Amino acid sequence: NRGRTYIPCACRTKQGTRLVCGWDLLQVNKPDESAGVLALISERDIFTQLVAHVPMAVALINAEGRPIVFNAALCDMLGYNAAQLSRMCFTQFTHPDDAAADWQLFQELVSGQRQAYAIHKRYIRQDGQIVYTLLTVCRLNVGPDSPLCALGMALDITKQVLAQQRLRQYVAELQLLKKALESTRESIFITD
Repeated sequence: NRGRTYIPCACRTKQGTRLVCGWDLLQVNKPDESAGVLALISERDIFTQLVAHVPMAVALINAEGRPIVFNAALCDMLGYNAAQLSRMCFTQFTHPDDAAADWQLFQELVSGQRQAYAIHKRYIRQDGQIVYTLLTVCRLNVGPDSPLCALGMALDITKQVLAQQRLRQYVAELQLLKKALESTRESIFITD
C-alpha cells in the first residue's frame, strides 16, 4: 500500500459476500517523489476532485437520507439542479416500488446492522422518466465524533435494461408466430 491514498469501506454482508466500496484515490509510481505532491493535496481535495469527475452518480448521504455532497452526474441522471437535490431525501426521487426496500437497507446501514449493500434500483427523474441503476451504498466511519455518512454510487443501466425488455418482447412475438405457423394447415409464403 506504499504510495497510495485509500478510503476503505470494504465489508462482508450477512450472507458472507464481500462488497468493496473503497477507492484507490491516488496511485504513484515513485513514492519518494510523491511526498511533495501529497503534502500539497489533501485527501479531501482528491476525494472532491474524484467525485466531481467520475462519470457515475456519486453522493455522500447523511443519516436522514439526504445527499449532502454529490456530483454533476447525479444531477444529470435525475434532472434536478444541486439546490433541489440538497433539499430532498433519496426516497423522494426513488421509484415508489423500490423506495421501501431501499429505505430498509439504508436504515440497517445507519444502525450498524450492515456496512454496505448493492441493489438494482429505479429512480424517477424530475421529468417523470424511469432511470434503472446498479446502486452500491457503504457506510463511512469517519471518526467517533463525526456524524454518520454513507457513500452511494449509482451506475445508470437504463439502456441495457430497455434493450433486454425489447429483446424479451421480440422473442415472445416470435414464439407466438411460431405457434401460429405450426397450427395452421394453410400454406404461407413470405415475400419482400
